[in-house]
Amino acid sequence: MKDRLFLLTPDFADEGFKQFCSECAMVEGMLSFYPKIREALDVKYIKFTRPRPEIVSELGPDNQSSPVLILGDAARAKRAGPNVKIQTYQGRQFVNDPYMVCEYLASVHGVGRPRR
Repeated sequence: MKDRLFLLTPDFADEGFKQFCSECAMVEGMLSFYPKIREALDVKYIKFTRPRPEIVSELGPDNQSSPVLILGDAARAKRAGPNVKIQTYQGRQFVNDPYMVCEYLASVHGVGRPRR
């Protein structure tokens, strides 16, 4: 099964302004650098407002931040680098820190890592 990546759609209204999620944009940027990764993922764009039912249904209300990558294969998850903190909710593994999402994708797909 493919890993599923949830990103917020851009141009959401918050505090009276149109905005985008800079953390989602960072992950989106990696996908534009490495199109083969996008093809290997199931990318879902969701609304900014909470609750975010698409994520809550899989990871519960306490884990609905975005970007979030839900891992589809436990064997593939073992290839994650040592800097990736994989969390678990009811048997589902996920990564919800944008740098760790990029680090995971780099490790699994053999591409450049993010530099901090």
